[in-house]
Amino acid sequence: MLDFLLSIDRACFILINNSLSNPLLDFIMPLFDDPKYFIPIMLLPYIAAVVFDKKNRWKLAVLIPLVIILVDQSGLLLKKTILRPRPWAEMELNLVNHLVSQKGKN
Repeated sequence: MLDFLLSIDRACFILINNSLSNPLLDFIMPLFDDPKYFIPIMLLPYIAAVVFDKKNRWKLAVLIPLVIILVDQSGLLLKKTILRPRPWAEMELNLVNHLVSQKGKN
């Protein structure tokens, strides 16, 4: 059963990585890999929501960072618990469209 799920995972990855890629997203998505570009992009809507939504200002100011921390830490816990390499780490290089370097991530 696990082998079947892994084969579906690999097939979906290859489909998305090779067939559904386009030049616009190939340019935009690597920006989200580097926090120095990603954090300012995400801070702008957060700051705008806190400044302009006077009714929910304190809720937004407290809940959004709390939810971000909770989701980030739960994702890290899952990653450390499952310990499964990313799909592209085990594939031949000619099958994978690499847009960014691996930076030691796995």
